[in-house]
Amino acid sequence: MNALLKIIVIFTLIFCTNPLLAKRKVKDRGPIAIVTVAPNYPRAAAEQGIEGKVTLEFTITTTGTVINPVVVSSNPEKTFDREALRAILKYKFAPAIKKQKAIQIRVSQTLSFKLPDGYQPHLIDK
Repeated sequence: MNALLKIIVIFTLIFCTNPLLAKRKVKDRGPIAIVTVAPNYPRAAAEQGIEGKVTLEFTITTTGTVINPVVVSSNPEKTFDREALRAILKYKFAPAIKKQKAIQIRVSQTLSFKLPDGYQPHLIDK
């Protein structure tokens, strides 16, 4: 048996037989974001100094991935939708838990598009 396999077997035995390291009961909870991605700011909106928000509805799977996102509302309409959808698809979650099992759940989230303080649109390279 090679050394790496021996180490794996030893750690498996320790974690499986030690009651202090055994799995604890996990309480029911909602999903928890573990990877978030800032959306890209659309160039045309930045050049015009436009800010806004997009509210999305999407499903978080039992593995924590995002599927089936849809825009519920946006202001200004359609300006930031594409980038909000692209960003939310890159999010990763610890899935929601119910009765000790990961569950699929539909949620909504609002992404804000805000320019930094002192931003001057005319300084963008064209």
